[in-house]
Amino acid sequence: MRFYLKLALFLIAVTLRIPQSAHAQSQVELITPRGSYVGKPVAHNKQICWLASEDGSYANVLFDEVTTFRKHPDTFRVQSQLDLRTQLKSEFSKSFEVIIRGSFVVAGPPDRTKAYADLVDRMSRSFSQYTSVRRLPVDRMEYPLVVLIFSNQGDFQKYARGDEINGGSLLKGYYHPHSNRVALFESERDRAALDTRFHSATRSGSGTRYRSASQPKSISLPPQTASTLIHEGIHQLAFNKGLHSRIGQNPRWIVEGLATMLEASGDMNLTRSDKSSTINESRLTRFQAYSKAARKETIADFIADDEKFFRGNVLNAYSQAWAITYFLAEEYPSAYARFLKRVAQRDALDEKYSAEERVADFQAEFGKDLPWLEVKFLRFIDGLEVSKK
Repeated sequence: MRFYLKLALFLIAVTLRIPQSAHAQSQVELITPRGSYVGKPVAHNKQICWLASEDGSYANVLFDEVTTFRKHPDTFRVQSQLDLRTQLKSEFSKSFEVIIRGSFVVAGPPDRTKAYADLVDRMSRSFSQYTSVRRLPVDRMEYPLVVLIFSNQGDFQKYARGDEINGGSLLKGYYHPHSNRVALFESERDRAALDTRFHSATRSGSGTRYRSASQPKSISLPPQTASTLIHEGIHQLAFNKGLHSRIGQNPRWIVEGLATMLEASGDMNLTRSDKSSTINESRLTRFQAYSKAARKETIADFIADDEKFFRGNVLNAYSQAWAITYFLAEEYPSAYARFLKRVAQRDALDEKYSAEERVADFQAEFGKDLPWLEVKFLRFIDGLEVSKK
């Protein structure tokens, strides 16, 4: 018991000495039978400690497994993008091209990585503009952001298993708050479309020979891959800018609602007067149909236990998360900003976020009269229309 008390006091002392705005910070080393963990303390309680590595990844260490601890002689310095690019080149095969763009270090198929890097950079600038206009409570981003685009599903799934992600054949990509990386893949259909786009066939006497087509000024990425990249990239930005907690309990409807709202348009810096062009039309169509045909729950029911609805029908749940988020962001922007901050700043190590607590946090910002809010919500959604193209 005295050992764990000494360890806890040691971590508290180191954490208090960390200057929050400095680039060089203290870090610790916790040694366990499974290996040594080095990093900056992020949070801890009597059972576990979360450490941040210099590349931005997080690791949790169980106190029961710690045999030795010390203050590490090297100061904590966030890994530079150049060092991270070198690391990724070493980590993956030569078939990966690694490009730095804005806040991102993007690794993917040669000749196409630049287009993906340009896309996430534009998305990041739009994200920053949107959060500024709407005054969402964002923090300064501390780490470079890694994006991995695999050229086939098999390599992607192998990498995902290393992150303990098993989404099956339907999983197109993901952001992992602990590794702090986005990973996705180009489907065979996507790659075939790209091959057709960039190569043309000519006949020769000995058979078919391919030559490169003239390169366009900008590469048009396949919609499915681009959509996945934008969605997961929004998650990555939201978690790194403090809109969600990387180690705390985040209700799924909040996380997916924000991402589906912002993915609707490449121009996320639109103001409230541009409402029609910010609508995620596929989510709107789905929710309006679901609302008229089968929806029996209320906003209160969904907030109290959103996972029940995601387990039941994931597409309906995604559409409802979008609809509620869009309604709140458009009709109650200040309260929505406060609500995001309230949830993100909960005790990160509190593993229980009960239905009662979720509803109470929601009511603290949007009022206790949830039946009346439900009426206004449905009226708002019914008044939205899909654009006629």
